[in-house]
Amino acid sequence: MDKKILLLIGGILVILMVGILIFVGLSGKPKPSETKQPGLSPAPQIKEGEEGLGGEIYEKVQNPGEKLPQVNPFEAQTNPFQEAKTNPFEGGYKNPFK
Repeated sequence: MDKKILLLIGGILVILMVGILIFVGLSGKPKPSETKQPGLSPAPQIKEGEEGLGGEIYEKVQNPGEKLPQVNPFEAQTNPFQEAKTNPFEGGYKNPFK
């Protein structure tokens, strides 16, 4: 067979396969009404004023983030010599060529 005919047949097969996959993929998704299983009851609703297991756990768990120190790099004092009255480096080095 000619190369052009083989490429044409291959291209058509690829297009058909992609079309079939898209069709099967879109039609295979169940609708929300079909996902309900018979015999299963919905989860019980908690009335106002009642606490469930999640509420009890929430009450007992502590938040470790509340105990962290306040650290803000823009408010922190980053220069330890800002309040110093004298320069600690003054008089330490003498240039011998002056």
